[in-house]
Amino acid sequence: MKIQFESKIYPGIIARPSVEARYHENEKLLSIITPWGNQNSSDLMMQLIDGKFSSAESDSEATVPPMMGAMNKQSRNLKAMINLANFEILDKINKTSYVSACEATLATFQDNQMCWAHVGQPYIFLLRQEKLQIIQAARDLSIDYSMEAPLPQRLLGIDRGLDIPVQNLLVQNGDMILFYSGKELPSSFFTIKKYKSDFQETLQMFFDLSAKEKKDSPFWLGAVSIKI
Repeated sequence: MKIQFESKIYPGIIARPSVEARYHENEKLLSIITPWGNQNSSDLMMQLIDGKFSSAESDSEATVPPMMGAMNKQSRNLKAMINLANFEILDKINKTSYVSACEATLATFQDNQMCWAHVGQPYIFLLRQEKLQIIQAARDLSIDYSMEAPLPQRLLGIDRGLDIPVQNLLVQNGDMILFYSGKELPSSFFTIKKYKSDFQETLQMFFDLSAKEKKDSPFWLGAVSIKI
């Protein structure tokens, strides 16, 4: 399975933390992290991914609690990694006061399957055969309070009892997975009648639509192209 990852940032005029996204080729892992507060939580998260995830991939028992045994290996490792990061941020950064937390999505692409675990944004879409579907919703709390500034709904490093959803998708050749972090979803995403055949052109089309509709509001847009 061949993976291509690209992303774009639209700054807008309203302050919003920058998304840190990276595709780790050896682990077939995509990490998408948005720090809130200072940068320490995302730095710690990236250190854990670099130091722990590859060893967890090679050891099916690594960091995996017994109750997670029913999940497949990729799902177990993703959930265990985010759970570990949650405790590490709490214990090392937010022990006396909350100074840094982050939204995080980790996704693996192996054996014709996408597995992902997430806390907070981004939204995730599947574009398959010119049909766009939301496969993960993650709204911004600013909608609840009619705020201009963004407000994350869920964060790593705040709650020891954090629920970590894990999902799976069987992918097909030609699938495009779209990731969107921002205050509100662009309604124009769902009015597209004809998609571009080229991956980069399709990503640019979504970016231009969102920039035109949102104008002042910052957002981050990423996409994965899948070839099997």
